[in-house]
Amino acid sequence: MKIKELRERTKTNASDIAKLLDISIQSYYRYETGQNEPSLQNLIKIADFYGVTLDYLCDHKTAYHTELGLLNESQQNIIEALPKLNESNTNKVIGYINGLLENQNKEN
Repeated sequence: MKIKELRERTKTNASDIAKLLDISIQSYYRYETGQNEPSLQNLIKIADFYGVTLDYLCDHKTAYHTELGLLNESQQNIIEALPKLNESNTNKVIGYINGLLENQNKEN
């Protein structure tokens, strides 16, 4: 869980977070050390406070999803490669995909 990392990065006082959660500072430190798990309600408060998702806060990685369901392995490989491209190559990929979609739409 990234609670301690977020608190230190933002230079937030642990007692302020404990007050936000309405718990003792000792209870909060148990969250940071992994001795206790925060309730879902407290996880949501922490995520909202830092402006992050619950997945990010809990360091949870999920498969990529679309409205149509789970992406296949080839589609996941494409998505995982995108952040590694520079802006110029990203624009080329977008142009290529748009061209493929146009051709596909013409065929249908």
